[in-house]
Amino acid sequence: SSWSSMTEMELMYLDETQISGTIPDSWAAMTKLRYLYLNTNQITGTLPAAFSSMTDMEYLQMNDNQLSGSLPASWSALTNLDILYLHNNELTGSLPSSWSSMSSITDLRLYQNQLSGTLPDSWSGMTQVELLYLSINQFTGTLPDSWPSLSNLFRLHLQENQLTGSIPESWTTFPSMLYLRLYDNMLTGTVPESFNTMTNLQILYIGQNDLTGTLHNSWSSMTSLIGLDIQKSSVSGTLPSSWSSMTEMELMYLDETQISGTIPDSWAAMTKLRYLYLNTNQITGTLPAAFSSMTDMEYLQMNDNQLSGSLPASWSALTNLDILYLHNNELTGSLPSSWSSMSSITDLRLYQNQLSGTLPDSWSGMTQVELLYLSINQFTGTLPDSWPSLSNLFRLHLQENQLTGSIPESWTTFPSMLY
Repeated sequence: SSWSSMTEMELMYLDETQISGTIPDSWAAMTKLRYLYLNTNQITGTLPAAFSSMTDMEYLQMNDNQLSGSLPASWSALTNLDILYLHNNELTGSLPSSWSSMSSITDLRLYQNQLSGTLPDSWSGMTQVELLYLSINQFTGTLPDSWPSLSNLFRLHLQENQLTGSIPESWTTFPSMLYLRLYDNMLTGTVPESFNTMTNLQILYIGQNDLTGTLHNSWSSMTSLIGLDIQKSSVSGTLPSSWSSMTEMELMYLDETQISGTIPDSWAAMTKLRYLYLNTNQITGTLPAAFSSMTDMEYLQMNDNQLSGSLPASWSALTNLDILYLHNNELTGSLPSSWSSMSSITDLRLYQNQLSGTLPDSWSGMTQVELLYLSINQFTGTLPDSWPSLSNLFRLHLQENQLTGSIPESWTTFPSMLY
């Protein structure tokens, strides 16, 4: 606390050490301090309200400590503050309405605390804010109609709270928004079609809410989208073929909804797609052979639907595929020998379908596979002598088929087999 005599101090970097104890109130005497980094330590206690005297402060980082107590309303006097990081602490209480006068703040991070209460309408006065991270707290209430007036805000994280009410139409008018995360709350109402006006939006994560409505054809105008999450909601309707225009898309989570209809062949134009989750819906029709163009695909989950038809041999081109889940469908036909070229696959689940034919010798080429679930189908023929060369395979399920012949001696030599 004696360091309060360092009244000429402007820059203090004490981050990422093993400092513990509390922050001295007396340091408020360092009124010229502009940069104070105390993050990533073992500091406890509360945020000093007296720091409101440090009106030259620009960068204040106290994240990743064990700070508790509330956010000091008096810090509203810090009108030159540009960056404030308080995330990953144990802070409680509500967001001070008075902080709206922090007119210079561009980056405010309060995520992963125990903050509660509602989102203040008054914070629309933070006119310079660009990044606002409020996720993983206990906020309640509705989304403020006034916040879209934050014309510089491009990243807003509100996920993993207890927010209620609908998504206001005004929230589709943020002028600069690129990353909007609202997932895992208690939001209701329909998914606004007017998101289609946000043509620069790159991330829209609104899943794990109780949202209803359909997937809008007009969202095809959102051609900058990289990630879309509407999973674990009550959204229904079909997959719009018009979304093939979303050629920047990399991550799409549409699982555990009430979506029906077929998978559009046109989506093969999304060649940058890496994660596609369509599982646990009511989707019918066949697997699009055209998806062979999606060579960046890593995670493809279509399990627990009503898909029929055969496994496309052309999917052998998906050499970056790591996980493929097609179980619990109505698929028929044989296992394509060509899939042996899926050299990156580690987890392949085809169980509980109506697949038939023999187990391909060539699948010994799936050198990275660790889990292979082929049970509850209609496979015939013998166990391939070559499969024990699958040196990473530790779980193999072949039960409830019609396989014949003896168990080859080679099947006692799987190097990694556990199950």
